[in-house]
Amino acid sequence: VLTAFAYVGHYQAEREHRRYYQLYQRMSATAAEAERRRQEAEDQRAEAEASKKEVERAKGEVEQQREMALLAKAEADRQARVAQSAQCVAENLRARAEDLVQEL
Repeated sequence: VLTAFAYVGHYQAEREHRRYYQLYQRMSATAAEAERRRQEAEDQRAEAEASKKEVERAKGEVEQQREMALLAKAEADRQARVAQSAQCVAENLRARAEDLVQEL
C-alpha cells in the first residue's frame, strides 16, 4: 500500500513538475517576445529620431538656398540699376558730344 501511495505521489509530483516547466517555458517565450517587441519599438524610435534630424537638416539646407537666392536676386537687381545708370550716363555723354559737335 505504501508503495502504491509512493508511486501515486511520485506520479503527481512529476505531473506538477511538467506543468510548472511548461508554464515556465511559456512565460520565457512571452518574456522573449516582449523583449523583441521592446527592441523593435526602440529601433523604430531611433529611426524616427534620425528621420527627424534629417528633416531638420534638409529644412536648414532649403533655408540656406532660399537666402542665397535672395542675395543673388539683390545682386542682379543692383547690377541692373548700375547698367541702367551707365546707359543714362552714356546717353548724356552722347547728347553732350552731339551738342559740342554742333557748337563747332
